Amino acid sequence: MNELRARFGALSSPLMLAPFRFLDPWVAPVASEPAGCPGIKSPSSRASSSEEVSKSLSLNLDRSSSSSLRCFLSSEMRVRRSRRRVARTTFSLSSASFLNAMASYCAFSSLAPATDMGMVRAAAGRRPKTVVAHQPTCRVPESREMSSAPPREEEEETVMASVIKEFQGLKDKLKNEDQDYSPFLGLEKNAVMHEARMFNEPEMVTKHPRRCRKVLTKLLYLLLMGNNFSGSEATEVFFGVTKLFQSLNPHLRRMMYLFIKEVAESTASEEVVIVVASLTKDMNSKEDLFRANAIRVLTKIIDSSMLGQLERYIRQAIVDKTPMVASAALVAGLRFIKGSPEIVRRWVSEVQEASTSPHETVQYHAMCLLHQIRAHDRLAVGKLVTQYWRSSGLQPLALCQLVRYSARLLVSDPGAVDRKACFAFMESCLRHKSDMVVFEAARAVVSLPDISATDAFTAVTVLRLLLSSPKSVLRFAAVRTLSWFAQRHPEQVAQANQDLEQLISDDNRSVATLAITTLLKTGSRSSVDSLMKEIHSFIADISDDFKRMVVRAVRELCIKYPDKFRMLFMFLTNVLREEGSFELKSEVVDTFLHLMSKLDHVREHGYFHLCELIEDCEYTTLSTRVLHVLGERGPDSPVAPRLVRSISNRLILENAWVRAAAVSALAKFAARLPALRSSVLVLLRRSLLDEDDEVRDRAALALRQLVDERRAARIVELPRLPGSVDALR
Repeated sequence: MNELRARFGALSSPLMLAPFRFLDPWVAPVASEPAGCPGIKSPSSRASSSEEVSKSLSLNLDRSSSSSLRCFLSSEMRVRRSRRRVARTTFSLSSASFLNAMASYCAFSSLAPATDMGMVRAAAGRRPKTVVAHQPTCRVPESREMSSAPPREEEEETVMASVIKEFQGLKDKLKNEDQDYSPFLGLEKNAVMHEARMFNEPEMVTKHPRRCRKVLTKLLYLLLMGNNFSGSEATEVFFGVTKLFQSLNPHLRRMMYLFIKEVAESTASEEVVIVVASLTKDMNSKEDLFRANAIRVLTKIIDSSMLGQLERYIRQAIVDKTPMVASAALVAGLRFIKGSPEIVRRWVSEVQEASTSPHETVQYHAMCLLHQIRAHDRLAVGKLVTQYWRSSGLQPLALCQLVRYSARLLVSDPGAVDRKACFAFMESCLRHKSDMVVFEAARAVVSLPDISATDAFTAVTVLRLLLSSPKSVLRFAAVRTLSWFAQRHPEQVAQANQDLEQLISDDNRSVATLAITTLLKTGSRSSVDSLMKEIHSFIADISDDFKRMVVRAVRELCIKYPDKFRMLFMFLTNVLREEGSFELKSEVVDTFLHLMSKLDHVREHGYFHLCELIEDCEYTTLSTRVLHVLGERGPDSPVAPRLVRSISNRLILENAWVRAAAVSALAKFAARLPALRSSVLVLLRRSLLDEDDEVRDRAALALRQLVDERRAARIVELPRLPGSVDALR
């Protein structure tokens, strides 16, 4: 400590002391010595020599430094983060700067006495709600000389260690508070069940709907997080929630409807029926919000036997002028038609009337319900679609659904509609003012299985125009459709290559990835190198689903241009080396096996890349599949000795499952290649001492069969399995 004091004297320049001026009065710049504070020197006298600075520091060691430290800690700890507001301190020190300043202060100040450290720890544990800029008061230290005190080096070091530990804990606490705060953190089911008892108090329900809504939110959170209620708990909560029908607060009623709909599945049917009367009353209410939500809840809790009693109310709601109520009734019909189709088919006149509504959602739901009502009659569906083709008042949502129905009829039943009239309708949709309708029509045209180049030309042209749209969602939809269409007709999509090249630098990585994969399908031999360089630049920033899409595009490109296999194989190997999901790496392995079966000159390189995969593979299932493929195909390869060396390493470095697969693969090499049999037998004998039973049993069986030539032939004559990883699953 004496050494630290001496060192501090050399570092006590005004620049070094500036960060600590708020910590202690002896650092604060004052023009003269304040009254009642004899321990404070003027700036001129403090700057005269480092010894005087150290002396003034020692005089203020006992009381002033500990008091200032406590004051500063209490001020800093007053900041309390909450989910909606953050208090701001009057000084601009961050938590990291505060910890660094305090560590330096304690190191240079020889620390406060041990008796005051309890106050420091107590201050560090409190964080009052308000923030007050604290100006430390000047306190006169006790008149004693530091030099006359006995040395306490060991005690001071112990105190320093404890203070540093306190600061580290404070730092971790501040770091944890910077993370996202969840209002449901530490929520307990018993506590929430106790709070739910307020539903039984009529005054609480009518006068404090906000509190009731918060309790309902907690109950829904517990339900959705998998905290199932027992039979008695579900009954208690359900009957408590039914008391909320007394409230007319719209926000509380909406939360109540949502809770009843969610909890109805876990509640006994005889108990759920009790609430039907209240919901039926709400269906006849003057409040549109209550009527619509009551219909939605009833469709979830009633069955076919009770539908006849409520049919009259639902039919009235279908033709209601309020779009929210009519849409809820039509959606209820879509749900009931699966269990009671005879009852719902009696609503045809009301549904047809709703299909002429000017509201978009009502018209869309009415068309969907009409299609479901006539779905059993093929001619009726064709007549319905043809009738809507001539309609001029359809909204965009209904038009999109009509385009889907028309395309489905052309594929499943071409004789139900006129093909020429259907194409005329779709071409008219390609000129619609809504982008949603235009894209849906273009996608329907290019998705037809027997589409010709002439019929697809207009749709491809429209998709090209969408590629330059300022909306990223339209660009993504258009490029994804062109990428899918390029698999069947690459020559048709090639006319959009110039537009696709501009999307390579798109800010949306998903759009850029789809653009490159489409160009890989339609591009020329000279553009492969530049496209692969572009893929390398952002392959790490896209998701595994898009990586799988790129891998499939590389597979087709390698078959199209076999002389580019070295560069494409290196790309696939880099994908295997990086972190990825099991599905992604299985896709890469399938690509290797597919190319090895199609192209003879790439088999040797494919074996080496597969061996590199099993050298460091985090998926045991994938390693065992690759070892099986190597055992089946490897003996016929000219590089069989190198494959045996790679497989033998798995007997030492892998887990029991991989070691067992490696033993089986080595046995197949020894059975089919007599030149390598002696070397493989040595490896198999070592496996007899393996700690796993499966590995030892396979090794013993293989050794027994390999000793006799006739038994060894049985290993060779084993039926060969397909090489695809998907076929091995």
